[in-house]
Amino acid sequence: MDFGADQTSGTVLVLSGGLASIHPSRGYQKPTGIDLAVQCSPRLLSARSVIPKLKEQGRAARTGACVRDDGKTLELYLTEPRDLGPSLSDFAHFLLAQGCEHALNLDGGPSTSAGYREQGQLVRIGAGRELPYALRFAYGKR
Repeated sequence: MDFGADQTSGTVLVLSGGLASIHPSRGYQKPTGIDLAVQCSPRLLSARSVIPKLKEQGRAARTGACVRDDGKTLELYLTEPRDLGPSLSDFAHFLLAQGCEHALNLDGGPSTSAGYREQGQLVRIGAGRELPYALRFAYGKR
């Protein structure tokens, strides 16, 4: 996961062989055996450190991905949509406090929302407006 001098470059979140990892998007070469790859930006944490000089794009609701336990755990975080929400730096520090080793921002602003199925019913989280697209994935055995 060497990002070199470009600490704030785009990232690729990869699920492969039951492990999650984050890689720089510039020059990314898809290896064999990948189950899922999602390109997002910016990266917020690397090796338990907040990325310096995050571009502050204001305050907004945010969705982020957190990798911990050397890739064995992938968590998704969605901030409360009330008020103005955190800045990227605030969100990065929050994720660090949650124990994230690596993290990236997935979304921000009025479209930030998530959903999951529980007992066959769709549960929506966040105030995100209805959009004609979605990212859906299932990982592991059902």
